[in-house]
Amino acid sequence: MNKLSSFIILTIILMVGCSKPVVIRQEHQFVNENWQKFDTLNFSVEGLTDGTPRDLNLVIRFNANFTSRELPVNILILSPDGSENYIEKKIWVRNTDDTPRGERFGEASWDYTFCFRESFEFTSQGKYKILIDNNTRKFDNAGIEQIAFEAVPATGKKKYKTEESD
Repeated sequence: MNKLSSFIILTIILMVGCSKPVVIRQEHQFVNENWQKFDTLNFSVEGLTDGTPRDLNLVIRFNANFTSRELPVNILILSPDGSENYIEKKIWVRNTDDTPRGERFGEASWDYTFCFRESFEFTSQGKYKILIDNNTRKFDNAGIEQIAFEAVPATGKKKYKTEESD
């Protein structure tokens, strides 16, 4: 009996210890491959209060119709406790020689992953909202096919708390 209980306890410890942290990925497809200026993206995260810091990424899928080198965005993280984080970023989707950044997707598109917040901790119980605004000067932004939000286990660089902001 003692060997069986030891085996069960060891198995449980290995299962818990080897489980991978939760990865969140939510996608928004754009109708006609066009992110219009006043189209605010709304993502939500709930139940990640395990103390694991996560890198918060945007994955931008774009094609040759998006001719700009940069995609300026405003990001607002609303936590369940009422605190807010405001982040303003320019995402450079093309190099200085106008070649696309990121990985090729299909025949004519690229996926560029941009980390907008490193080692973010979801510390409050409840639903976090991530609102992303297109901050370009143009109303129509043809060539942007999809924006995905990801919360992935942190790579271990900086550590930000929810009450801090850029």
